[in-house]
Amino acid sequence: MVFLSIHINALFYQLYDKTHDVWEFTRGQQTYQVKMNGNRVSNDGDLVKRWCIEGKRLAVKTCLDFSNDVLAGRLINIMTEYQAKQNELWLICPSRQSITPAVRLLRDTLREKCTELISRLTL
Repeated sequence: MVFLSIHINALFYQLYDKTHDVWEFTRGQQTYQVKMNGNRVSNDGDLVKRWCIEGKRLAVKTCLDFSNDVLAGRLINIMTEYQAKQNELWLICPSRQSITPAVRLLRDTLREKCTELISRLTL
C-alpha cells in the first residue's frame, strides 16, 4: 500500500464526527491511500455533491450517487484508471418476517437498476 499526502482543496463527507479525508484508490493490484486537505466538510452527502457540481473542488462519492450528473455531463471522473474504495448498498429489514415478496421485488429492482447504471458509467 502506498500512502500519499496531496495539497488540493478537496470536499469531504463527515459521518459520526469523522471526516473522511483519507481517500483510498486501487489500480491493478496496487492500493493507494491519499491524505487530502480541504476547507469544506459536511455531514450532508447531497451538499457535498452540489458543491462538486458547482465547481467548488474535488470529491469522492459513490458512482450511484453521482451517476446522473456524470451521464448528463455536469461532472467528470478525472481518475478513470483508478477505482475508489467500493461501498456496499444494504436493504435492511427489521426481521426475517419482513422479507415479503414485495421486499424481494424491491431488492431485485434495485439490483437491476444499479447494475444498469454502473454499466452505462463504464462504457
